[in-house]
Amino acid sequence: MADRSVRYKLIADLSGFSGPIKNAGESVKKLGADLTSLDKSGSQMRAGLITVGDAAGKIALVSAAGMGAGIKAAMDWETAWTGVVKTVEGTPAELAKLEDGLRGIATETGFAHSEVAAVAEAAGQLGISTGGVEKFTKTMLDMGVSTNLTSEEAATGMARLRNIMGGTEDEIRNTGDAMVALGNNFATTEGEILAMSQRAAGAGRQAGLSTADVLGLSAAMSSVGIEAEAGGSAISTTMKRIGKEVETGGAQLDLFAKTAGMSASEFKAAWEADAAGALTEFVAGLGDAERTGMSTNAVLRKLGITGIR
Repeated sequence: MADRSVRYKLIADLSGFSGPIKNAGESVKKLGADLTSLDKSGSQMRAGLITVGDAAGKIALVSAAGMGAGIKAAMDWETAWTGVVKTVEGTPAELAKLEDGLRGIATETGFAHSEVAAVAEAAGQLGISTGGVEKFTKTMLDMGVSTNLTSEEAATGMARLRNIMGGTEDEIRNTGDAMVALGNNFATTEGEILAMSQRAAGAGRQAGLSTADVLGLSAAMSSVGIEAEAGGSAISTTMKRIGKEVETGGAQLDLFAKTAGMSASEFKAAWEADAAGALTEFVAGLGDAERTGMSTNAVLRKLGITGIR
């Protein structure tokens, strides 16, 4: 009995520890759960840090690429600007103003800096004043978009035409607009009109034709398929012969006048007042040469115009 009583008492005493032991076990489990949660949080934090690091890396790469592109653009501009300075003379202040203006054109229009600078460089080579380079460049870039000419072709051709015909730099824009209008309304292109105009300009200037007159005649000839080389030579020869006959009262003046449907004195007065108008009447008369009792070729042969007819 004593042994049994002692055993029961021991069991009772041990059962008193069951609660604390159970609680301790639960605490250990909770600690394990907390540690697991902490580990997950740490993993998430590490993943977050990795993601942030990747994003920062990408931002750094983009920034580096942007800086690289900016540096390249700056270097390209410096190279292009060096070409402009070779042909355009001016004070440091004038050149600084021009550089700002050209870079502004590139920004506003979307043209590459190299293209803007190339046109400006051509302007200097062709004798455009320092103060007029920016406006000239803008006009030629516009023509490169609206015509079949490149900007540099337009710059070269227009500047040469101006050098022959005279006129101010401010009139170049008007000449360009007139050329575009003719190209839009005749069966020809601005490139063909400009090529013909350059060949006819010398004789046209001597005869007193305006730039608009030369452009109009060139558009008319090129629109019927006459090539610039042949047409320019033919119209130049004709204008020179008429001018000589009018000036000297030569033997052929009567035939020029008769072909144009005028008397010699009327034709002389018409040529001196409006050479383009008188020339138009003469050419129209050639198309109706039969009324003079001669063929077109016979009239031209008698006038000594025996080349391209």
